[in-house]
Order: sequence, then structure tokens, then C-alpha cells
Amino acid sequence: MKFYPYSNLQSNNLKPILFLARTTCVLGFLLFMAAILSLMAYPFLGSEVLLLDHGMKMTTADNSWLSVLAAISFFVGAILVVGLSGLFALAVSFEHKNSMNKVDQNG
Repeated sequence: MKFYPYSNLQSNNLKPILFLARTTCVLGFLLFMAAILSLMAYPFLGSEVLLLDHGMKMTTADNSWLSVLAAISFFVGAILVVGLSGLFALAVSFEHKNSMNKVDQNG
């Protein structure tokens, strides 16, 4: 049992592109994980109220928008990278199918 992307694809001539499709797919999944982790950081980046001397209060800046911005960026990047990976795999699949058709026609 193989646990890497596009494990059923085979290629005779486009092995580097198949490798590129697999690595970009893994990169896309890592970007999805980074997006999830950045969303998990959202509650920890909110503002805080600090009590100072003599009953004074100070509020820190709310930086939770950075987490949301990073998550959106990671999600968009992941979708684009996985889509590009699919295009690479599609090219390899077409090549393999066409080479098999040529072998069938000649043989």
C-alpha cells in the first residue's frame, strides 16, 4: 500500500514531471495544514487588558487579523498548488495513455 500522491500513475518519458506533480501535491497539503494552524492561533492573538499601578488599565493591540490573513493566503495558495499538481498529473496521464495506444496500434 503506497501513501504518496498519484501512486497509480506511471510514466515512461515524463518521470520528472510525475515527481514534480507528487511534490507539489505534498506542498499543497502542507499549505492546508499551515492554514489550519494559523486559524488555531486566532484566539491567542487577540487584545489583552493589562492592569498597571494605581488601577490603570492598558489594552494591547488586537493582532488576530494577521492569523485570518495568513489562513486565507495559505488556503488560496494550497488550492492553486494542488490544482497545478493535478495539471502535471494530467499531462503524465495523457502521455502514458497515448504511449499505450501507440504500442497497441503497432503491436
